[in-house]
Amino acid sequence: MAKPSVEIVGIFSDMHVATMNPRVFNLAEQWVRDVQPSHLVLNGDTFDLGEFSRYPKGTSKIVSAVHEIKEGVRLINGLAKHVGKITMNHGNHEARWERMIGGEDARKYQGLLGLSFMEQCRAHGLNPEIGWAKESATSPSIEIVRGVHIRHGDKQSGRFGGGINIATSRLARNQGRSECLGHHHTAQIAYRTALGHSSFVMAMPTMSLPQDFCTDPNWQYGWSVLTVIRRPHMRTVVQPSLVIVEDGVATWGGKVYQVKP
Repeated sequence: MAKPSVEIVGIFSDMHVATMNPRVFNLAEQWVRDVQPSHLVLNGDTFDLGEFSRYPKGTSKIVSAVHEIKEGVRLINGLAKHVGKITMNHGNHEARWERMIGGEDARKYQGLLGLSFMEQCRAHGLNPEIGWAKESATSPSIEIVRGVHIRHGDKQSGRFGGGINIATSRLARNQGRSECLGHHHTAQIAYRTALGHSSFVMAMPTMSLPQDFCTDPNWQYGWSVLTVIRRPHMRTVVQPSLVIVEDGVATWGGKVYQVKP
């Protein structure tokens, strides 16, 4: 029997660069350098853009959208050196750009280059080989393999904080597809099996620090992984896993990653 091929897909969801927890990103960066996944998906809300929000932030040291974009581009370009490819998904925080770019206070736009958020990132040096996805009715997800989809989640699973059983609720509605959802900062995996075929929904953790608008959040911190197993003349199998950070430690694949000073 031919040996199956294995691909590793990393998913960093809800990084929120301006309010990102540096300890969590430190571990995620270690994982990327060690594993060198074939594909890394930045699954929406990679940027926070808190300047365009009515909600108090409380932990951001970044004072302008341009500052955050430059910092995010630096981090993303660094990750790109260790992965096969990167796809950036558009989340509801990136959507703030398009909603607010016509605002009355022009001072917040000083130094900006281009109008769309993708143009901003490119203008500030984002690696041109990095892909960009934006969810819509005609293109609602990033399909990793047939039947396995990655979505930011704000358009599929309701408003932020809308439920505690995100994975099982979505699993009952998705007609046998497997989905990975961000947006809620909650880590869950649920399976459903019918006619010998199992599908899953994975709700994914965040990399953001707690914020003043939610002072005691039920958020989990870390990232997610899909192991894609391709076998000749057989159905491709995809196994989801969650990498949860606790006290500066994360584990995956039998390895322990600890925060470096």
